[in-house]
Amino acid sequence: MGPAAGKLYLEWARFGCFYKPQPLDLIRNYFGEEVGFYFTWLGFYTKMLLIAAIPGVICFLYGITTISLQNNIPSQDICDENGPGNFTMCPVCDHVCPFKKLKESCFYSKITFVFDHEATMIFSVIMSVWATMFLKFWKRKQAVLDWNWDIEHLKDEEEPRPEYKAKAKEIRKEMYHEEPYIPGWHRCGKFSITASLIFILLLLVMGAVFGMVVYRITIIAALNTCRIYEIKTHPRIFASFSAAIMNLIVIQFFNWGQLYSHPGEKEARQSFRYDPCGPVGCLLELSIQLFVFIVIKQIFQIMWGLIAPEESEQAVLLTWPRKNGAQRIGARGVREEAVQKT
Repeated sequence: MGPAAGKLYLEWARFGCFYKPQPLDLIRNYFGEEVGFYFTWLGFYTKMLLIAAIPGVICFLYGITTISLQNNIPSQDICDENGPGNFTMCPVCDHVCPFKKLKESCFYSKITFVFDHEATMIFSVIMSVWATMFLKFWKRKQAVLDWNWDIEHLKDEEEPRPEYKAKAKEIRKEMYHEEPYIPGWHRCGKFSITASLIFILLLLVMGAVFGMVVYRITIIAALNTCRIYEIKTHPRIFASFSAAIMNLIVIQFFNWGQLYSHPGEKEARQSFRYDPCGPVGCLLELSIQLFVFIVIKQIFQIMWGLIAPEESEQAVLLTWPRKNGAQRIGARGVREEAVQKT
């Protein structure tokens, strides 16, 4: 390990150094400007997220502390046993789903209030201002780094891949230069294959979404017949969590649809039932889905990276900095050199 790599390991590439500022100049000198800009943006984005988290935590705590106060009118109506809470609601499925009182959704309404109250409107305005300020401050940070690293006059010119240069035998004259290109008849076949694959993938995604809707309806109906009281009274929570985890593994997004306009349609009763939301709406299911994607997915990726880390370089490539000093060569440069030698 060279002196630069050792210094980076001691001051930056360890979990115990998370509180230290990043040595951006050292990262740039060792990895290059592109990698340096990436970690600069990553650190800047993390700091800005900490600023945005402050009003978010305040908004969340406000929802928890005011969940039982007088301003939570929807929850009070739903939880009122002598008022609207005593209304009988239609079953969410045929045959096995029973009629329920509106007051049985009291718990869901209180949880929904934590994520949807009057303070969330103020939080949305704050986030809009935060997004604008983030872009402005990042442009300023980028301009400072361009001047410090003396790359403000450089242009981003990407060299064609060696595979493309090998296939592009013809030359097309532009206004000020000549460039290789592939004829249209040669690209037509590739475009057709790509379009067919995209169409097949779209059909698979639509089938996955339809299957997830069927799964949620089936699992809710099955949980309503369960003898365990906690599961029978909260089938939506279990269905939402299981569906969210399945989406995370299978298609990475969640959707729920509506196959008829209102429950009173007689023809819809004889056809497929849609995935209904409860009396308090689908915000709780959406919150569960976002929690699974944002939190559990990140934890899974971190744990997987610790269990099976990727081998980014071969052992022979690790000796390159020691043999050649400060010389740096990009991935395409190495690839082109290998192509020329073969």
